[in-house]
Amino acid sequence: MTLELDEDLIGQIERNGEAAYPEEGVGALLGSLCEDGPDHDRTLAVATKIEIIPNAQQQHRERRYLVDPRDILRIERYADATGLRVLGWFHSHPDHPAAPSQTDLQFAWPGWSYVISSIARGHAHGTTSWRLSEGTGLKTFRGETILLRGGGIYAPAATEAVAAIFQAPPSGVQPEGTP
Repeated sequence: MTLELDEDLIGQIERNGEAAYPEEGVGALLGSLCEDGPDHDRTLAVATKIEIIPNAQQQHRERRYLVDPRDILRIERYADATGLRVLGWFHSHPDHPAAPSQTDLQFAWPGWSYVISSIARGHAHGTTSWRLSEGTGLKTFRGETILLRGGGIYAPAATEAVAAIFQAPPSGVQPEGTP
């Protein structure tokens, strides 16, 4: 799957992370699914709106987030009422790379995009998207391409550069394109 965002939504996601710094910011991606590719053989998740959610985590908010189940229900109801669907979740990693942590992997559900923004010293330094690999028998993340609405791919090289600044991604995380 590929995630399509416009630069304004990416900016909103990154500004949310900057505003939440030094804690993790969190929210939902809303939009629709459509068929893509020359033979309509791929699914494209088209995000058209975000919903910022309060971080309900009580401890270690600088490295953990929690979405209150009531917020999930509220967002699901809103999406249903407006003809949208929940496509996934976004959150920030204060002073860490835009790559999933072991905690992200532990609590991830299949079928959703997980957008992560690296916020270093209060400023956004890259945003990536990840999905659980399905059908492998192992719970791992794979990088997901972010297409910019109107054409282009969002900063594919920035992912590697940001990760290199901090360190390699944790085990169980594979960059897109690796077997």
